[in-house]
Amino acid sequence: MTRMIPDTVHSNVRSGAERKLFKRIKTSPKTEDWICLHSLGLAHHPTKRRAEIDFLLLTPDGVFVLEVKGGRIKRERGVWHYTNKYNETTINHEGPFVQASSAMFSLERSIKSIFAGTKLANVLFGYGVIIPDVLFESLGIEDSPELIHDKDNRNEPFPNYIQRLARYTRETNKKTRYGLNKDRMNELADYLRGDFDLVPTLNTVLQDTNSALTSLTEEQYNTLDSLQNRPRMIVEGVAGSGKTMLAIELARREARSGKKVLFLCYNRNLRAHIDSVFESEQISGGVVVKTLHSNFHDLIAHSSLVDEFNEERNTVTEQTLFDTIYPEYALHASLETSDLPFDKIILDEAQDILSEPNVLVLDSQMRNGIENGEWVFFLDSNNQASVYGKIDEATLENLRKYGVQTILNTNCRNTRPVANQTNIISNPRLRAAAQVDGPPVDLIYFSDLKTKTKHLVNTLEQLKSKNANPATITVLFACEPTPEEKAILENFDVIALETSSAALLGTPKLEHSTWSCVSGFKGLENDTIIFLGIDSLDDDWSRAINYVAMSRARICLYVFIHENCRAAYEKRSEIEYRSEIEKVD
Repeated sequence: MTRMIPDTVHSNVRSGAERKLFKRIKTSPKTEDWICLHSLGLAHHPTKRRAEIDFLLLTPDGVFVLEVKGGRIKRERGVWHYTNKYNETTINHEGPFVQASSAMFSLERSIKSIFAGTKLANVLFGYGVIIPDVLFESLGIEDSPELIHDKDNRNEPFPNYIQRLARYTRETNKKTRYGLNKDRMNELADYLRGDFDLVPTLNTVLQDTNSALTSLTEEQYNTLDSLQNRPRMIVEGVAGSGKTMLAIELARREARSGKKVLFLCYNRNLRAHIDSVFESEQISGGVVVKTLHSNFHDLIAHSSLVDEFNEERNTVTEQTLFDTIYPEYALHASLETSDLPFDKIILDEAQDILSEPNVLVLDSQMRNGIENGEWVFFLDSNNQASVYGKIDEATLENLRKYGVQTILNTNCRNTRPVANQTNIISNPRLRAAAQVDGPPVDLIYFSDLKTKTKHLVNTLEQLKSKNANPATITVLFACEPTPEEKAILENFDVIALETSSAALLGTPKLEHSTWSCVSGFKGLENDTIIFLGIDSLDDDWSRAINYVAMSRARICLYVFIHENCRAAYEKRSEIEYRSEIEKVD
């Protein structure tokens, strides 16, 4: 991926062609050593001197000025006419080739003056014109076709076009010109970025992006209306589609109408978070928040079966205890309870709960039972069940006979970069469109524990230097961290997530960053996630863990990937890139 400056397109940029090219340059494979400056990214920069440059691309081959003209283009009697998607036409006597070349020569003179006596003064400068919606031949112009990227080139890898530009520029330039190594590229970018970019603080980025993410989408409002008007529903949505937020709001509304609501989830840290939401609210009906097994435990504890259960639990494996013994005893215990059944049961992360024994217990706790009672089950069938391994397809299919199913198609938690990288790495069955731009995902490759811990230190130091709010940062591990990793976490005051801190994630009340295994963070989220330890992209468990971990990040995501996965990742990235280009076309 290309390093973009700024890293998102400014909202003032109306040109669809520029937005598409921004995305194409940013996501093109094998461009990790490119830097691209988008001059219109901040349209009101107070000191901008080169606003006429659409894209300035720094590559190992040289520096290239790219002029973009989208929409309909024609030239009559030497005058250029550009018509955009709003059917607005502008007229220009220079044309895109003159604009691009004059901007390039102006920039080249400036660089020669500033960096006189260094190799930067003799870097290769070139320019190109991108007209993605028309064919070059239709314009009837005589400029070199090597400079053009037109409608016919949209399926061509973008680096091929830049290599063609570089080759043509060298062949037509008699003087010796240099490419850019990493140091020269960074030096030039540091000089130029002042004209292209006002860099906001990390906390400002988080605040602005959070504002864009927090409001309920129209899709969610419509879903809420359906949930209140239908007694039984299955709501399926990918990670980030707002299932937990909808479940909480539904429980709140139902309780305020006087209903007694049982809100169940699987993860105790998620339960603590949900419980904290309702803690301060005075609701006439009431919401009881429990994990599935704390619900079972409470039923058994208040029955005559408690002693028998305690004896048997010590004779079976943990899996048998949770999958079989708990629901079996809870079902019998529910027959003894004098408590009135719940008016409505809401399940969040239902993919971790839906097995026939578990559903039988819920049937006994619900007024009028599963078939005729009121319930809403929120689930994500994408990979996640592999983390806990509880979903039973036959049980889910049976529930569909009694309830209406709806699907959430909008990702309102993750930014586009987070959602895109999650899709590339975990390859989920269902995907939801993310709506909000954000900073690029940092992919950090490691070869062994030593390099992984070194990168972890660097990442935490980087966030600290940016004065990031510690409460907004969570480090996730696929498995229990090593002693070396725990020592680093302790040194940076990163504490293990507990039920008490889960409710405070991202708030001023939490003074520390947190860490957790992925399984303990299901259903939760934070602004910044550091995920350590992708060492496979293929097996079901790894895909599930990667999917859950990466989708916990609202805005900033750092992903540590083993070098063994690099080739597989790059192949998937190429496929995703091709798919995105086809959508653009």
